[in-house]
Amino acid sequence: MIEKVHFGKPQLKKIKEEGFFLADMHFHSKYSDTYTRPRSIVKRAAKLGIGVAITDHNHIGGYVEAAKEKNSNVPLIPGIEISTKQGPHLLAYFYTFKDMEQFYEKHLKDKKGKNPYMATRMKAEEVVELCKDYNGIVSAAHPKAMTLWDVQRKIAAGKIDDSIMKGLDCAEVLCGLILRKMNLRALSWAEEKTLGITGGSDGHTLIKLGSVVTYAKADNVGSFLDSLRKKKSYVSGIETRMLPRALSYSKAITKHSRYVGPSVMIHYKLGLRDGFNNIKDKLSSRRQRLKIRK
Repeated sequence: MIEKVHFGKPQLKKIKEEGFFLADMHFHSKYSDTYTRPRSIVKRAAKLGIGVAITDHNHIGGYVEAAKEKNSNVPLIPGIEISTKQGPHLLAYFYTFKDMEQFYEKHLKDKKGKNPYMATRMKAEEVVELCKDYNGIVSAAHPKAMTLWDVQRKIAAGKIDDSIMKGLDCAEVLCGLILRKMNLRALSWAEEKTLGITGGSDGHTLIKLGSVVTYAKADNVGSFLDSLRKKKSYVSGIETRMLPRALSYSKAITKHSRYVGPSVMIHYKLGLRDGFNNIKDKLSSRRQRLKIRK
């Protein structure tokens, strides 16, 4: 699988000339934790000659608005980044807007938390299982970026049932907003679990669109998604440098700052509490060893 992933600036024109369908499979709009207008995303994608999946956190408004743009031949992949109850983020892709809309309306819309961009009341297992009812494809977003989002660690800790691996289609092996070492760990995990691969910029600023792309031999969105499912996709891209990354985070923080209380509680419940408990256990174990020595 290593040869299917290229770490470096993607040669968009060359990839397209070789007959590949390519798209940035992870991008955000004003409908979640940034301010980028869908119209601007479509315009930029058209200039680059790529498709895009506007994967807002727990929302489909970005896709809806982008799809209204006239005189655009930009391939739009219906998608959502779902923040699950246990922490991990899952990228759900759909063949049609109708499928995505029905999934959203029936299962996600009313399960958002007080911070609508963060953890929902949908379990990871539930997302994977229900997406199949809508012919969806699920990819674990930035699965090795931090413990909070690590599906495998959540399984090991008993937070997620290991049956989820039977339904998980792909792993995001190159996320533009995190560090190279994290992406390499994600790539190793995808290889170990024989998952398909996706990549995306995780862009929160327009300039990052297309800095990471997923590509495959396909003629349209449908055949492109078929290639993801069949594990016949490729990924090329480069991670965002420190200053642009800080700008992306600052945009996200200003959106999340409207929900400071809920955000702190979510992080405490999903990650910090476990960390504190681990520290307490280690200290307790150390005290026990000292008593034995005495």
